Amino acid sequence: MTRCAPSHLESSFMFHNSLGRAWLRGRGGGDPQDGASDPQGGADGPYTGTMRPGWLNPGLLTLERVTRSRPVLALLTLALLARAGPAPALPALGQAPAVAQEPTLERARLLEGLKCRSDPTQTYTLYLPTSYTPESSPPGLIVLDPRGRSVRAIELFRDAAEEFGWVLLSSNDSLSDTETGEANVRALRALWPEAQERYRVDPRRTYLAGFSGTAKFAWAVGRHAEGVAGVIASGAGWEPRHFDEPLSFPCYSTAGDTDFNYTPMREVHARLQEWGVPQRLEIFDGAHTWMPAALARQAVEWMELQAMKTG
Repeated sequence: MTRCAPSHLESSFMFHNSLGRAWLRGRGGGDPQDGASDPQGGADGPYTGTMRPGWLNPGLLTLERVTRSRPVLALLTLALLARAGPAPALPALGQAPAVAQEPTLERARLLEGLKCRSDPTQTYTLYLPTSYTPESSPPGLIVLDPRGRSVRAIELFRDAAEEFGWVLLSSNDSLSDTETGEANVRALRALWPEAQERYRVDPRRTYLAGFSGTAKFAWAVGRHAEGVAGVIASGAGWEPRHFDEPLSFPCYSTAGDTDFNYTPMREVHARLQEWGVPQRLEIFDGAHTWMPAALARQAVEWMELQAMKTG
């Protein structure tokens, strides 16, 4: 079992056993470190499931209410419509928006504060490896930090992206717990076409990475949409019902040995193993935090191996 030093990127997400009532309350997920959770488990009584109690992020439930097996962009659009909020206009699927000629983007350095073409309110940090050319149709990883700390999160994957030729996009707007639950839906709805249309990321090799609540969000998108090549997750777990809803994409996960999601993560991977899904779980020395950079590199390398196996 791999042991690595922690990366000190902490955030929040916890789980609740009553989906309908959590949805009506409109509360987001919380972590005691953020002061956003209900220590008594709320009016629904004590928690009896396998997950740690807390409040469900409504955005995740929205995904499950609106669709089964749709393309990612269609899923996210429907999720926003289900919340009855105005969604930024997008071009038709597969149609790139009309924009000025793309400026030359530097390779092998972080480019911060870029605006998404489809929704300029959504910004991100970009990393293009030295080997990048649009014609190469490289793999891509969309990183969702629970507090929108795009630079700190993308740094974990930077060396691996350079080594294996991956494009990285890391959101400034992703959140683990919000009142409306729309932040991650809007962020990914803008970043998905940004990766595939602007940087020509291979649509068959577009991956998601998240920590805590954003890891759970990434799993939810992959579970209910077509097109997620794999999920890299740190410090998270599933709702009890998800243990009866098989998924098929590769899952690489990590957890700190003192993380409150240590046991939930082990339970997730035990079920993935039962289903025969490509999976790997690594434990490191630490608490509720992103995986160390060494494991982030291992995650990218492992996804490369899975892609080789499937051709």
